[in-house]
Amino acid sequence: MVVSLSYLGSVALYVFIFIVSACVLRVRVRNRTLQIVLASLLPFLISAFRYNVGWDYGSYVLGYELFDPGISIFEIFSGYQFGDSIGLNLVLLITKSLNSQFLYLGITSALCFVPAFLYLKKEWDTREYFIPLAIFVTGFSLFFTGLSAIKQGIAISFCLYSLTYVFHRKPLKFLLFVAIAFLFHSSALIFLPIYLCWDHKGRLAGWKQFCAIGGAFVFLIFFTDIISTFGGERFEDYATSVVRTNNYMFYLMLFWLVIFLVCRRKLINLDARNELMIVLYAIAVIFMLLGFQNAFVKRIASYFDVVQIILLPQMVFVFTKRSRRLAVMLLGVYIVLYCILQNSGAAGSMAPIPYAFLFGGLE
Repeated sequence: MVVSLSYLGSVALYVFIFIVSACVLRVRVRNRTLQIVLASLLPFLISAFRYNVGWDYGSYVLGYELFDPGISIFEIFSGYQFGDSIGLNLVLLITKSLNSQFLYLGITSALCFVPAFLYLKKEWDTREYFIPLAIFVTGFSLFFTGLSAIKQGIAISFCLYSLTYVFHRKPLKFLLFVAIAFLFHSSALIFLPIYLCWDHKGRLAGWKQFCAIGGAFVFLIFFTDIISTFGGERFEDYATSVVRTNNYMFYLMLFWLVIFLVCRRKLINLDARNELMIVLYAIAVIFMLLGFQNAFVKRIASYFDVVQIILLPQMVFVFTKRSRRLAVMLLGVYIVLYCILQNSGAAGSMAPIPYAFLFGGLE
């Protein structure tokens, strides 16, 4: 039996889930693993029980139904072609062997938000308001991505986590986590140059900023050849297809980039790492320029605009202490309203809102 929530009920459910996760991560406990598990429990459950929630829901469920659990790990690797999603195939192998679509949907979604939770808790849990707001932004951005573009959502989350090793200058660990991301979506390779931006002195040199922005424009010019070369045949159509869109996201991202640049000095004073975060967001905005005619490049931009999870919550500290609580509330309302606009739709269109879950089996 399928149970569908109303539009308002769906929004209330997501708000409740993300607030609970935020509160769990805000509590000071010694066992970080247990804390991450508890914070991830409710998002895991609503991911696993969902029905027709997420634009690619149908194709992923069909992939689960058609997957042969008799295939071996050796066969998965021996038949590998560049760009194959080995990571998803391994998840399919485990969950299909257990005959559990519940675990399949839950695990794939958890791989989208758990690395992000770990990164935030490990690297950015330093200021009041930050973790609750950061988790809230994660829920209404990366989590929704993980309900739809599952493979890429997983890749983005692992790339976000790899920033730990950019700042701590550990190249092998950085490569390991980008490689894990690549196992789910080959477009994760675009994140590799990010390691070169930061230096051992804990800063982003001006010439590196220039190269990073220049590199983004080079990608903009030659993106068709780049995607065709490194994405293989599966992405060649994406690279050459022209799809006219209104691309409202670009205007909103440009607005926030201007705000981040205006507040740049204050953000860097809060944390020197914000200098790289702003540059990454600028790269995302540059990539979004192509969003007016190529939807795939908008998805590539997601690897860089994910840093809004860190930047947006810190905007609260631009305000005085007396007005920060109001700033938190306004930012929370903005995030909810924005994602309702981006993710709303009829249940038949498989958008994240409204939410529906499967109770028992289909009638």
